[in-house]
Amino acid sequence: MNMSPKCYVTCGKGGVGKTVCACALGLALASRGHRTLVISTDVVSPIGDIFQVNAKSRPVEVAHNLQVLDLTREDIINLWKIRFGQEVYEVLSSFLPVEKDIVDYIANAPGIDELFAIYYIYDLARSGKYDIIVWDTAPGAGTLHLLRLLKIFYTHLIEAESVYGKLLNFLMKARSLVDSLKRKEPRDPISLIKKWRSLIEEIELFLKNETEFILITTPEKLSITICKNIKKELESFGIKVRKLVINQVVKELSEEIIRRKYESMLKTMRVIYSELPEVEVRVEIPALEHDICTVDDVRRLVPYVSRLVD
Repeated sequence: MNMSPKCYVTCGKGGVGKTVCACALGLALASRGHRTLVISTDVVSPIGDIFQVNAKSRPVEVAHNLQVLDLTREDIINLWKIRFGQEVYEVLSSFLPVEKDIVDYIANAPGIDELFAIYYIYDLARSGKYDIIVWDTAPGAGTLHLLRLLKIFYTHLIEAESVYGKLLNFLMKARSLVDSLKRKEPRDPISLIKKWRSLIEEIELFLKNETEFILITTPEKLSITICKNIKKELESFGIKVRKLVINQVVKELSEEIIRRKYESMLKTMRVIYSELPEVEVRVEIPALEHDICTVDDVRRLVPYVSRLVD
C-alpha cells in the first residue's frame, strides 16, 4: 500500500459476517469524518436490512457522513450501457453491419456485470463524492473471479488491437462494405481499444495501491482455509493482504453469555418458522462440540439431512 486507502474490500466465506463487518467499518470511518459509502455487489446483500432502509439501486444516507447502496445486477448492466454501450457499438460497427441492439446482447453476456462492478467502484472512488468506499463483495471466491475477469479482458484487448486492426484494414478494401458502413466522422476502434487498455491498467494500480483487502473469517477451520486460499490468490495478482478480522470469537466462558445466545437462537428460529410456514420439511441440526472438518464429522449429520429425501 503506497498511499492512504480509498477503498476497503471485505472478503471471506459466506456466513462469516462480511457484510456486518463492512457496515461496522463504514460507521467507524464516518465517525472519523470521512465521507463514506458502503456498497455491496452481493445479490443477497442484507445491508438495507441492517440499516432498515431500501438501499436498492440508489445510495441512502443512514448516518452523518455515511451512505449505503445495494447494487443489483440490473443496476450494473444499465450503468454499463450508459458508460460503455456507445463505445462498444462504435468498435463493432466499424467492421460489422450491426445495429445498436447488439449492445443489449453483449450487456447480458456472462461476466460483463461483474467486470463493470470493478470499474464502478474505481469510478466512485475517483468521483470525489466520497473519501472512502467500503466494498462488500460476494462470498468466497467472488472477489477472485472479478480479478480473473479483469486479467482475461486485458489480455483480450492486447490481442484485439492487432486482430481488429488487421480485420478493419481488410474490410476497408471491400468497397461495397465500406459504402454500407459510411458514417459521419466515425471514431477509430483501435483508439477506443487502447483507451480501454489504459483504463484497466489504471484500475489495476488502484486495486494494488489504493485498496485494502480485509479477510473476514470465523474461528472455524473451513472458514480459515478459504481465507488462506483467497489470500494466496490475491497475492498472485500482486495484491498484499495486511488485515484480518476473526469474527464471533468467544472471549470468555460465561453461563450468562450462553443463555443469551440460546434465547436469541430460539427467537430467531421462531421468526424463521413464522415467515416460512409453507415449508413442509423442517430439519434442525444440533451444533457440534467442534468444527466440521472431516468426512466423519459430516457423517454425523446424515441422520438429520436424510429426512430431506424421505
